[in-house]
Amino acid sequence: MTEQHYYYLQPNPVWLTAFNVSEDEIKINRAGQVSRMQRRRLWIDRLPPILGCILLWLATGFVYTVFRNQATAAPSTQCLSGLLFLSLFMAIAVMVRAWLIMANLKVSVATGVAKLEERTDRYGGLFLHLDGRNFELKRPQFNLLHDGMTLAVYYAQHRKRVLAIEPIVFHEPE
Repeated sequence: MTEQHYYYLQPNPVWLTAFNVSEDEIKINRAGQVSRMQRRRLWIDRLPPILGCILLWLATGFVYTVFRNQATAAPSTQCLSGLLFLSLFMAIAVMVRAWLIMANLKVSVATGVAKLEERTDRYGGLFLHLDGRNFELKRPQFNLLHDGMTLAVYYAQHRKRVLAIEPIVFHEPE
């Protein structure tokens, strides 16, 4: 069995714009690292669950203080105190998990021939199937790709979030 090597093709500006990446970021991804801008985007992706847990904790604390002032020994107040501690634990757990994911973040690469799929069922979306993995894409990205293209996809493993995609050409050494 011969080992396959591949060469990178020069991406055009439309390609870079669609994937919101620069040539320098692609070079950093080739080395298995995440650029500062990509790391910032991934942190922004983690913000909604973190903020949701913090808001749940604050809302529970507010409702608990209102109920505690009205009826200290009521079962609803005791349930709210349990929910308050649970929501605090959830907020801390989500923040710690996000920090651990971002601290150990590495870029993985999948190479192969692309197969595109546009789902129209209730789980709809635009998907790229490559090297046994599925990646969800946005419409401008999906429109640039074609079935049968040979690609290298750089992604963050924890959520299979696509960081960059570049066209490649396979070459078998003699």
